[in-house]
Amino acid sequence: MAQLLQLKDFSVRYKTSGGEVRALDSVNLDVGDNEFMALVGESGCGKTTLGLAAIGLLPPRVASVTGGSISYKGTDIAQLSPEEMKNFRGSEIAMIFQEPLTSLNPLRRVGEQIAEAIVLRTHKHDKSSTMRGPPRVPGRKWVFPPELKAEVEQMLTLVRIPDPDQIIERYPFELSGGMRQRAMIAMALSQQPALLIADEPTTALDVTTQAQVLKLMKEIKDKLGTTILLVTHDLAVASQVADRVVVMYAGHVVEDAEVHKIFSSPKHPYTQGLLSCIPSGDRDGGKLVPIKGTIPDLTIARDWCQFQPRCPYAMDVCTKREPLLIETEKDHRVACFKYGE
Repeated sequence: MAQLLQLKDFSVRYKTSGGEVRALDSVNLDVGDNEFMALVGESGCGKTTLGLAAIGLLPPRVASVTGGSISYKGTDIAQLSPEEMKNFRGSEIAMIFQEPLTSLNPLRRVGEQIAEAIVLRTHKHDKSSTMRGPPRVPGRKWVFPPELKAEVEQMLTLVRIPDPDQIIERYPFELSGGMRQRAMIAMALSQQPALLIADEPTTALDVTTQAQVLKLMKEIKDKLGTTILLVTHDLAVASQVADRVVVMYAGHVVEDAEVHKIFSSPKHPYTQGLLSCIPSGDRDGGKLVPIKGTIPDLTIARDWCQFQPRCPYAMDVCTKREPLLIETEKDHRVACFKYGE
């Protein structure tokens, strides 16, 4: 499989009042073309930071890349200027954020916001294009040109929003959470990106709507050939749609395998712990088995296994150096001294 996005020893630090946080620490990861990958882990493990780095939206005042590279189709996007990154953002890499109500402009109609994305794409590919989007004046009524309106309605139809001719006239607060999330997906796809990063896209949705959005994303991947990187803390969500699952812990990738291998034969103790926390109707006694201990303080530099204080299989070597991500079997990599050094 051709690689679309590649991270090699990629590290990111955040400056905080409590010290420098090692958000990503020497991460190695490949995202293949036309792949549906799920990035899984607890809050604060670096999932969203990785997604923001891929689209060039790390906050410049507090975040800095301290090592390695993050390449998109062979170009190290971490080294690009903000102006150069505009050529990639949207048309090549798009992102859906966790809460659509805060991502959509509350003062502009949904159709106008999707139309603006379409116009930007058109001008990128055809500098002589005379197509114009809605004016940036909140509350001002704008009449859609027929050609642009038809394309906006086509995008809303693609994400299975009924009555698109009515929806384009509505404001975000007039839509349900699921409809807003679909509108965000339509906006992201309107620029025809090769890579779509979805950051917890179903967190605020009910179970039924969550299933519908996940099914939609799977259909989009199969129909359009778009690579999807799903950021989630929920292994159950990943199991429904992903081809491959990457498990992160404290800024490190600890396991990387095809989705069925993660669930049938998890190797890293952290992955095993996550799976043991999932409620099961047939588990003896009906009790969950939590992972003992707490997440480590990432402002403290440690050159040994981050999971060691919580690990039931900890060995002496775990306190001396960090385990490397090694292939234990075909298409299954794990960072644990249990499987070699």
